[in-house]
Amino acid sequence: MYLNKEICAKCKGECCKQSGCLLSTRDIRGIDTINKFLERKAIVISSISYNSFMMFAFKITDPLHDFIRLQHNQYMIKAIQLKKYDNVYLIKTRSKNQDVFETIDDPNKVGEKLASGKCVFLGKNGCKLSDTKRPYGGLQLEPNIRGIKYCKLHFSIIDAALEWLEFHEELDKIFEK
Repeated sequence: MYLNKEICAKCKGECCKQSGCLLSTRDIRGIDTINKFLERKAIVISSISYNSFMMFAFKITDPLHDFIRLQHNQYMIKAIQLKKYDNVYLIKTRSKNQDVFETIDDPNKVGEKLASGKCVFLGKNGCKLSDTKRPYGGLQLEPNIRGIKYCKLHFSIIDAALEWLEFHEELDKIFEK
């Protein structure tokens, strides 16, 4: 866990203004939890075509997402496991004015859709969620006093997508409703 509320307060939640946090399978107690989050419009489930996901994941140059620089080969090997399906699922806290389901087929739209605005849980004093209720993706973002471009992700979109493979068939059913 990389919480540093002092640094986050100084930057005024710049990361939270860009996007919600990635959810991990650690954040749920099964598919029922996902359904409850959907009913409350707390999360968004993104279905991203495999090819678009791979093109996006391996062209990121923004230092906020520069997890690839040192671990490129490790992540490429992991990401190949995602090819089992035609699409990849990511779940994150919803941004304001964002639907709870989105399909992304255009590799040029992946970043725009994933970073689609202010998180619904961002309040004027920071995250409205307690530390114990925050999504794993938010807890694994290491803030840096120099600003968002220097923050470090310790839970990447590839890590998240790999975790959601376990629930792929169930997410297909939810997504089709």
